[in-house]
Amino acid sequence: MSWGAKLDGTSVIQSDGVSRPYVAQKDNIKNFYNVGSTFSNTVAVSGGNQTVNFRFSASNSDAQSVVPNSTFSRKSFNLSTNANLSNKVVFESVMQYNIENGENRTFLSDTPKNPNFAAQMLATSTDIRILAPGVDSRGYESLWNSNVYSQNPYFATTKVKNTDDRNRFMGNFSLRYNLTDNLYVRGRLGTDYNQLKYWSIEPTGIAYSTRGSLSQSTRKIVETNAELLVGFKKDFDQISLNALIGGNKMLRTNEGQGISGGQFNVPFNYFPSNLITSNWNYDYTKLGINSLFASADLGYKPCFLNAFRSPGLVLNAC
Repeated sequence: MSWGAKLDGTSVIQSDGVSRPYVAQKDNIKNFYNVGSTFSNTVAVSGGNQTVNFRFSASNSDAQSVVPNSTFSRKSFNLSTNANLSNKVVFESVMQYNIENGENRTFLSDTPKNPNFAAQMLATSTDIRILAPGVDSRGYESLWNSNVYSQNPYFATTKVKNTDDRNRFMGNFSLRYNLTDNLYVRGRLGTDYNQLKYWSIEPTGIAYSTRGSLSQSTRKIVETNAELLVGFKKDFDQISLNALIGGNKMLRTNEGQGISGGQFNVPFNYFPSNLITSNWNYDYTKLGINSLFASADLGYKPCFLNAFRSPGLVLNAC
């Protein structure tokens, strides 16, 4: 958006000191942003026999943002199996492993490090491409107005850097033993392992803090659930009963550490030991929950009674 004199084509001096015609630039958005794209590919294999069945799939997804130099990729691997190990023993498992990488996620909301601000707020008479490459002869940010927080969009997309990596494994494993045709015991183990890494810099020469800064961190979150239950299921002519009782033990840990600081001793060299000031942090939490549960479903002709240990009884008429 902009305001001022009529766009009459007269020659005016612009922010880079060059005189150009005072006319509307109608393609600033198109000239700065890219056409975004996402490509996904999946391959799957399945097989089995009367005893064992499985399905494995691998997929890859690559996304290019409309903002230049911003990308995201994900690789996923899935495996599900079920096996009748004997007449009484049934095994089932579901596993998924994801690898994710994000490069240069764009900053939003406020103006610092936000390339979208200039793309939206630049005067109509200014071609956004005159702000490229975004740096002066020293490699410092070249400004387009007097506000040091109004980021040059080309500096924000080529010099401001961040990356995040996530590795996550989720698995559920179940083993069921049929004591009789109606009575069974089932044990189940579920796990969720989540590891994250993050790194970002405000580079040397960024207008509002020319000495720059760095932040990097890692975090590991692990949750495990172990469950054991006994179940009973039987139809008695016009009456059906499905009941179970069991317990679960949940354990969750959350551990993180990181370092952040400012002012690089040697300009344009971005690693923690090059910081003049730095702060290291570490946190760890551990949580466990032990629980018992029970439920019973009783059916009789057109009615169905569902009894819970909590909150009470519910009667549904069909």
